[in-house]
Amino acid sequence: MRTTNGAKTWTDTGADLPARTHWDLTVGADGSLLAITPGGDGVAADVLARLLVSRDGGRHFTTAREYGPLVGSVSVAPGYAWLFGRDDGSAGEPDHVLVTTDAVTWTRFPLAP
Repeated sequence: MRTTNGAKTWTDTGADLPARTHWDLTVGADGSLLAITPGGDGVAADVLARLLVSRDGGRHFTTAREYGPLVGSVSVAPGYAWLFGRDDGSAGEPDHVLVTTDAVTWTRFPLAP
């Protein structure tokens, strides 16, 4: 659903989001919509962190980044989205976080052990 008048009225965008749980949504620095969602086939070891992006007002979403396996937390804040990961690809505690404001440029921050 989309509103352009402060939530007074809503219209269905007909978004083609996958039939999965979607966690958080924010507007990126370039006006794109960023949605964090789990990806993979649903088997715990195969669940990936996924960032979906829409550049057409929410009508279509594509996978901007799939990262995993899903560890720690993935989320968004106004204008930012982030994915936690491990350099060795295991499902242990994350050792870094990737942050984006537009689903194009990513900044990597190492986490203290």
